[in-house]
Amino acid sequence: MGIQKDEIKTLVFYYQKWVAGSSSFPCKKPMDERLDRRLRDQGLIKLDIITGEMMVGLTPEGLRLGQKYNSKIGTITIWCTEYIWLWVILGAIIGAITLAVTIFKN
Repeated sequence: MGIQKDEIKTLVFYYQKWVAGSSSFPCKKPMDERLDRRLRDQGLIKLDIITGEMMVGLTPEGLRLGQKYNSKIGTITIWCTEYIWLWVILGAIIGAITLAVTIFKN
């Protein structure tokens, strides 16, 4: 499942709120209606209006992804996949330097 960086940040925010509370928690104003709609359509969060207050809940898949992305490893993974072009360019530069050193060393 591919979710975007802004969706991940919203999901992590909801996960951190969920950890402190119960299965659902009140949310006075949604983070971003567009993001909430996309997360709901992907089956990661549940939105309910109970007694005039919006309640946000996480589905089991949303909990799993929230836990994954809330960790240090998850943060590093997101950063590495988001900046893959940087790693490719860096690898090409290091390869070129290594090749030049090898050629001119002999």
